Amino acid sequence: MNLQELIAEALHLSMEERAHLIQQLVLSMESPSEDELKAEWIKEAHRKANELTHLREQLQVGINQLDQGLGTTINSHEELDELFVTIKGA
Repeated sequence: MNLQELIAEALHLSMEERAHLIQQLVLSMESPSEDELKAEWIKEAHRKANELTHLREQLQVGINQLDQGLGTTINSHEELDELFVTIKGA
């Protein structure tokens, strides 16, 4: 079916069907392509990775400050968890 035949067929649709067809056509033009979506996901993944790196650095600074304040060294997540439990219980 060529474009002219498609248009002729579309003109035989009811008003509601034509409105729905128009809506679908417009939405298809506004939707990003697969490559655009992939690029956006990659961009978001990089943003999240940078955010996690920054949070990890902040956590390390906090752990270092705790180490200095307590006069001890926290060597693992388990030790940090135990410290938090102790602090909450105090």
